[in-house]
Amino acid sequence: MLLALVQNANQTPRMRAIGLRYLPTESLSRNGIEQLLSVRDTNLQRDVVFSLQTATVKWRDELLREIAADARRPIRLRMEAVSGLA
Repeated sequence: MLLALVQNANQTPRMRAIGLRYLPTESLSRNGIEQLLSVRDTNLQRDVVFSLQTATVKWRDELLREIAADARRPIRLRMEAVSGLA
């Protein structure tokens, strides 16, 4: 149920972010995470980075590095990505 909520592009970013907080990051594919990061909502993007910080997926560090290096992203989001790598 939560996975369907998070993946549903018709849901508001706020509802998707709330669902993401209770969903293990491992439930989503890298593509699913990247789709969430592409939503133009800073709060949802932040929650994606927060969930990546504690994720155990093998591509976690690579994606956090990409977020941290992306100059188009808000500086606070980039700082959170760096924090997740520490």
